[in-house]
Amino acid sequence: VYSHNLLTGIEEKKDTEKFHKALLLKDLYLKKYEFPGEYKEDYIQNFTSELNLQEKTFDPINNFTNDSDRFIFIIYPNEYDEKLNNYVNLPNITFNFSGTIFKIYSNVSNNITINFSNIKIDDWLVFFKENVYIPKITGITYNSNVVYLYGCEGDHIYFKILDYKTNNINITNVSAKLLNYTGSSEVIFSINGYIYNKSLDSSFKNINEIIPNIISGINKIEILYSPAPVEFKIETTNDTKFYYLTLSPRNITIMVNPND
Repeated sequence: VYSHNLLTGIEEKKDTEKFHKALLLKDLYLKKYEFPGEYKEDYIQNFTSELNLQEKTFDPINNFTNDSDRFIFIIYPNEYDEKLNNYVNLPNITFNFSGTIFKIYSNVSNNITINFSNIKIDDWLVFFKENVYIPKITGITYNSNVVYLYGCEGDHIYFKILDYKTNNINITNVSAKLLNYTGSSEVIFSINGYIYNKSLDSSFKNINEIIPNIISGINKIEILYSPAPVEFKIETTNDTKFYYLTLSPRNITIMVNPND
């Protein structure tokens, strides 16, 4: 009996240590692969370095080579992704996990497939539903006096406008509409912390009341409620340079191998 209890205690201690190790590793990998990841475009790094993101982010388009057999994730799709993709034409990123296909849409990389179908997870510990934000749309528009920003319910849109000729930004018009939606609906969003409630439909409606709240630095739009993807249109007097980023909330399942 004594030997049995001793062995049982040792096994329980090992299980507890394994759990604590897996928990620490999970946090380590989330930190290691947060946004921004590895990109060829320098402007993404330069722009995002100014953002001071408060969101917990994860970049699914990363180089996981060193941790490919230690860290597995599944990102569940957003119901609005395909509706938005009909207009924005974002690449389709496919995750194959044990024969189950998961897809997200993001333009941060070329169309890729991540295959976890051959990995055995018998000794892995599973952590469900970490809430993270993933990069859905990143981009820059040069020499233009108009930019289009896209997002869905829950999305956070960051943008910055640089004027080529002066330090002043002269915004002439801001409008918004619903994509792939019939009829009209209330949409609630915030711009730099100021909340607005607007009735939108499939044609552009002026929302020029937000112009005084658009600053010369980093701006942030949060879509608090919308039944469909929203397209924002910002027009300026002079040709400008627009940087923009849309972060989208996701539930992510994380599997960590604590046995290494």
